[in-house]
Amino acid sequence: MSGLVEVRIDSPTGPVLGSFAIANTGGWTTFRNVLANMSAVTGTHTVYVTLTSGQPADFVSLDWITFAH
Repeated sequence: MSGLVEVRIDSPTGPVLGSFAIANTGGWTTFRNVLANMSAVTGTHTVYVTLTSGQPADFVSLDWITFAH
């Protein structure tokens, strides 16, 4: 299965700062690091991570996210 991860601000449907595709790693406890470019933003915002897939079942186990500049 594959899906799309989008990083948004201010609401789950807010502006997309960046996105990246994810693919099957072979198991729920097999993780992969994925780097993505994000648009710069100023000020204070609530950050939302949205996960979408065309699959009806669970498709991702997100372990952690780090933001750096």
